[in-house]
Amino acid sequence: MKDFNLDQPCIKCGYKDKPAHIEYKIGIFNEQTQRNIDNTRIGMDIDDYLLRTCPRCGYTWGEECLREVSN
Repeated sequence: MKDFNLDQPCIKCGYKDKPAHIEYKIGIFNEQTQRNIDNTRIGMDIDDYLLRTCPRCGYTWGEECLREVSN
């Protein structure tokens, strides 16, 4: 999964005039089906990510959440 970058152009069409829409998601993003795989069942690790959606072509991709860096 890519690192979060607000200025990242669409990785499919290259559109960069407006930032991609951002949604916070819990689960695993499947790039082939463009859908979230819910893994919030008991006993499973919970992953979180940012789902970016291109405002021009609608392509979606996952990016890492911003994390606090500890010293």
